[in-house]
Amino acid sequence: MAYAAAGKRVLITGASSGLGAALARQLAAREAVVGLIARRRDRLGEVLADCRRASPGSTMWVADLAETSALGDLALLAWDVLGGIDVLINNAAIPKRRPVTALDPTRWKTSCGSTSLRRCG
Repeated sequence: MAYAAAGKRVLITGASSGLGAALARQLAAREAVVGLIARRRDRLGEVLADCRRASPGSTMWVADLAETSALGDLALLAWDVLGGIDVLINNAAIPKRRPVTALDPTRWKTSCGSTSLRRCG
């Protein structure tokens, strides 16, 4: 079954590279409006430029999701700018380039904590 992305408002974290960037480009090409969040402004700007070719209403926010004090305001801003959020792709993490089972708990929290632990703890 194909997913109808046209007209959907999609917020993607970790959107400056890898899966986040690829999903952003693919969804924008299918006429979704994408909101992009990541730490690296230069890379995020490149992804946004690609997305805006097919989806001019797409936008970006530079943020480190490990800094939790501003997350509520960022979420509300994204909601307001996008006019709501239909889909959240929570992809942000800091890659450690090794199996998660090889990480001690402190390193795992540093790598994945910005997305995983806030909802679990």
